[in-house]
Amino acid sequence: MESRGEVSGAIGSYENGTPNTRADVVFYVDTSTMSAADANARAAAYEAELMKRGLDVNIIIEDAASAADFAATVHNTSGLRNDANKYAFFITNGSLAEDQMDDLKDELEALGMDASVITSTPSDWSALTGSLDGMTYSLADFSADVADPSFISLVNGMAYDTNMDVSANYSLVGDSLNIVSDVKMRLNALVSVMLREINYLHRSGMNIKDPPESGGDLFVVINPAKPLEMGNIQLNPALADLSVIAASKTGEPGDNAIALEIANLRNKAMIMDKMGLVSLDDYYQHIILTIGNNGSDAARIAESQSRLVDAADAQRTSITGVSMDEEMSNMLKFKFAYDAASRVLNIIDSMLETVVNRLGVAGR
Repeated sequence: MESRGEVSGAIGSYENGTPNTRADVVFYVDTSTMSAADANARAAAYEAELMKRGLDVNIIIEDAASAADFAATVHNTSGLRNDANKYAFFITNGSLAEDQMDDLKDELEALGMDASVITSTPSDWSALTGSLDGMTYSLADFSADVADPSFISLVNGMAYDTNMDVSANYSLVGDSLNIVSDVKMRLNALVSVMLREINYLHRSGMNIKDPPESGGDLFVVINPAKPLEMGNIQLNPALADLSVIAASKTGEPGDNAIALEIANLRNKAMIMDKMGLVSLDDYYQHIILTIGNNGSDAARIAESQSRLVDAADAQRTSITGVSMDEEMSNMLKFKFAYDAASRVLNIIDSMLETVVNRLGVAGR
């Protein structure tokens, strides 16, 4: 089975299709720009937003006296998980010399981290974010009160970008000879992205209780030790009480805004494929087309190989096999030769008999 693309392991194995939804995020805080306490409060809001999106998040806060100390601080970072997606956010209004920027890049690349910067001078950090797949965010919005709409909008955007990158890391499946495991990865990516987005929308809605309450997850895991994936999904048992379904955005009777958003997810561009950001429907169709094309190619190759084998076998038989026509021709040829030889011997015998008989008569 290994040669056909099966892989050892079951639910919970990344190689067998389990999506990696772990994210380790480190905030490197230039304390001359923002206090550690303020950074912690804002990082907590970002963490809460990522958890709503179904990610397994690990937030780390590291202080640095200035931007010049970032490289050393990154070098000393601990607590990162080996199998997690890793992200760095630098909070600073400072800048770095070219050699300092190169040192910082080297340290981040050694840890396998994408780097984004929260600053008022984004042009000073474009070399870092451009080479390490990062973004720049407004320091003014990040410094606003945690209840301010500008801060909420910024944090939602940061969480969205992180969530999209985590999803892309497992939805972009390269072509390989492990056909079965590749299909499992793609199907699990589809399931994970779809269910996590459904849960996120449902959490943002209100149910019909009096007073209305915020919604919870529509889908939950069977085994809490593993993420949402095929074989580890169930409807939330709490849905036995239909009043907890949060189909409304406001809690007002007749408001089905959340239900409509969930229904429209099918055609919403929200998952990364080779073609870029595509809808769930397009991603699924690409899986089906890939399976169909691979099956067609396999059938064509098998037929071609069968014809080659038949041709080789026919050529071998023509050289080493027995031809009935040829053997019959040889038998007739040998028969005529035998008959001719017999006649010669008969003539010789007759001649000898005549000679002997004549010599006998002459001696009387």
